[in-house]
Amino acid sequence: MTNTTATKTVVPVIVAGDPSLTSTTEQLVALGAAGAKLVAISVPFSDPVGDGPVIQAADVRALAAGTNLPGIFSAIEAARTKTQVPLQLTIYANLAYKYGDEKFAKKCASLGVTDVLVLDLPGQEDDPLPGALAAAGVNLVAVVTTNSLGHVAPIVADAKNFIFVMPIPGSGPEATATQLQQLVPEIRKHTDVPVIAEIGLPVTPVPAPILDQVDGVYLDTIFPAVAAEAGQDAPAKLQAAFKQLQG
Repeated sequence: MTNTTATKTVVPVIVAGDPSLTSTTEQLVALGAAGAKLVAISVPFSDPVGDGPVIQAADVRALAAGTNLPGIFSAIEAARTKTQVPLQLTIYANLAYKYGDEKFAKKCASLGVTDVLVLDLPGQEDDPLPGALAAAGVNLVAVVTTNSLGHVAPIVADAKNFIFVMPIPGSGPEATATQLQQLVPEIRKHTDVPVIAEIGLPVTPVPAPILDQVDGVYLDTIFPAVAAEAGQDAPAKLQAAFKQLQG
């Protein structure tokens, strides 16, 4: 079969609080009903240096609406009455530290957040967050970038659920495919954990040279852009977009 997003794991990314936390709850329910295997919730941050312009704009809107981490947890809790879709939280480390490492980890576990992706984890041995997540049974997602090429083995040694590959921000289709050609074979030398690549391209279909190399795609531009355009109709529009991609 030709590789399309219908043959891969599609991870839709939503920005919590855009356009509202009530909509966030409804978006999670809609994507769960559409058959998503994992939904990523991006926690808005005031200085989102690791994100592209679409998520940055969504962060601005969400923060202006008063979105914060306790509110996001409440939105997830409300969604849990209607869906058990696995969830992954994407967050900047300072937000978790401010909330409290152990408190954050335990809250994630209690809400069925299976994975946490920290975009700016310092990587220091004495950092408390990885230990807190491990103790709570929440997976800290292993992240591989082009800067990781010389030391992939230790990064993926204890990886679980999936490995997140992050191309250079702003890369076009050809550059993204080229980076994956360098990174993915190196990852597969050391682990058979599925590889999911961040794809910041604003349009579909995702090019076959990208899909050929990975087990799934983390779409952090397409879905936030749909939500931004749809406004209060975001849950239905996101569900339709997911069904179109996943076939």
